[in-house]
Amino acid sequence: WFYPTMDWLGMIVAGMLAGYIAGALMARSRMRGSDTLKNMLFAAIVAAIVSVIFTTATYVWYSPMFVSSTLPPAGTGTIEWGAMELMDSITYSYFINGAIYGIWAILAAIVAKISTWFR
Repeated sequence: WFYPTMDWLGMIVAGMLAGYIAGALMARSRMRGSDTLKNMLFAAIVAAIVSVIFTTATYVWYSPMFVSSTLPPAGTGTIEWGAMELMDSITYSYFINGAIYGIWAILAAIVAKISTWFR
């Protein structure tokens, strides 16, 4: 069952923020006369890092799923195998978001470079 929370809005805003950052860095690079894959990868990776930080922060602050992953199981009063510790859960969130945004950043830079061949 899906119900929208603030962490979903954070994912949408992070995507828009990534596009704005990557576009601004590429516009700056093109004004200087450089249109290489290296510059495209740099712009995409910087945008991905900012997006990962923003997405993970909104997930940690606002997600009921994050809260439930760090609480002990109901009725036990102790942390057992079912619950993650706080830092483990935050680290896991950074890893998952970093892997997703990192792969998409590399793919986007490659596709953008290929599309420049067909102007």
